[in-house]
Amino acid sequence: ELGAEHPVVADVTAAIAASLLRRGEPAKAEELLQVAMMIDARTRGEDHPVSGARLLVHGAALLGLDRRDEARAALERGLAILDAAGATESLARARAHADLGVIARRAGAIEAAIDHHQRAAALFERSLGADDPEVGAQRNALGNLAFARGRNAEARDHYQRALEIKEAALGPDHPGVAGALNNLANAQLELGELAQARALHERALAIFRAQLGERHRLTAHPLTSLAEIAVREQRFADAVTLASRALELREEPDAAKPEERAATRFTLARALWGEGEDPARALALAREAAALLEDVPEGARAQQSTVRAWLAEREG
Repeated sequence: ELGAEHPVVADVTAAIAASLLRRGEPAKAEELLQVAMMIDARTRGEDHPVSGARLLVHGAALLGLDRRDEARAALERGLAILDAAGATESLARARAHADLGVIARRAGAIEAAIDHHQRAAALFERSLGADDPEVGAQRNALGNLAFARGRNAEARDHYQRALEIKEAALGPDHPGVAGALNNLANAQLELGELAQARALHERALAIFRAQLGERHRLTAHPLTSLAEIAVREQRFADAVTLASRALELREEPDAAKPEERAATRFTLARALWGEGEDPARALALAREAAALLEDVPEGARAQQSTVRAWLAEREG
């Protein structure tokens, strides 16, 4: 009969915790992992490779609870233990670097986030193959980071590869594919490839509407971008129609992040200003956008500067 602190008990407890984590229950997983790690420390030692691997799962659970500093410490300690043991290639390492990339991005440490996601992508590719969805997820994350830095050609390349992987895994009409289409189209828009961007956003909008419904919150993404394209092409009446639809959807509770609401307001403001029908409302919308951007992640700060500059030109 096994005792309560036998290593097998730790292994079974950790396996249950990992299952709970996959089911989206990080709090329960974290409690069980604490038990497993306590047994490991007493029976295997804190520097044992199993203890290191356990720390990586614990870090993922802590990240799921948004305890980022603790998560980072657990992940870095776990990786150091595995490094010392020579365990340099594993899916656990790949996931740890992906998690560290998320933590770094949320802290505004973009270059560190890029490094972690690049490591994760390389590890996933070596373990699972170049076309695995895990690789696609890392390429998408790298695209987001490049886009936030204004490196739009680099972002486009990452997004293109992520789209190819996602289409192969999910089929051409999956909502996840529509999200990938949006990302690629946004990079193309910033590169001035308006016709290509418009075609991709229209396809994304059609998928969202067909699969999720006309009023699903995700339809606001392509609607806002299509409105932005219309503004740049000076089709202001079309832009007003599209941005107004998007704003209506984004005003629903919990439907959008502050920077997303700001983006739609600012696009509608510029459309109204260009149309010349309601300049007072245009200025009011732009002021609302600026207010929403007062406390934003680093990636949205360029947007904040753009809104303020636009207002200064018209209010001065």
